[in-house]
Amino acid sequence: MVIYGSVHYKNFSFRREGEQRMDGTKIGFFGLGVMGGPMAVNMGKKGSEEIVAFVRDKHKAVKYVEQGIVTTVSVKEISEAAVIFLSLPDGDVVEEIVLGSEYLFRYLEPGQVIVDLSTSDYGITVKIGKALQEKGIHFLDAPVSGMEQRAIDGTLAVMCGGEREVFDAVRPYL
Repeated sequence: MVIYGSVHYKNFSFRREGEQRMDGTKIGFFGLGVMGGPMAVNMGKKGSEEIVAFVRDKHKAVKYVEQGIVTTVSVKEISEAAVIFLSLPDGDVVEEIVLGSEYLFRYLEPGQVIVDLSTSDYGITVKIGKALQEKGIHFLDAPVSGMEQRAIDGTLAVMCGGEREVFDAVRPYL
């Protein structure tokens, strides 16, 4: 398999050679750890959407590219996704990724959806939800329950809070 990269303004993104998605839909993903990695891979297997994940380590990026995930260090590229999933260690990291000055909030536009799969502090979740709502961005709080093997198998339990119509729209990816 040949993997190629593209360099734009000191950022890289990788995908399998010749790989293209026909419908142009993009799903973003932050957090390719023990739980997030398998979740992102499973999302990629479910449909024709392009999964674009934030990965700083080029060696780790290759592992996910081989499984059909596009990887990038460009927050802006992730922010162009219609739906962005977060699977991060805790609420403080979620807050930094979503609201931090160098991260998502500065690029997001009304109508996009953020789905937080992390287990976050209630106060931080409310703060993030309010900030996104004021900008017209939909937010679902959707922590997962299960171990790594259940993430690999695609059998995690997801407890989701947010607008019903937004949940219905992203449900196929959960």
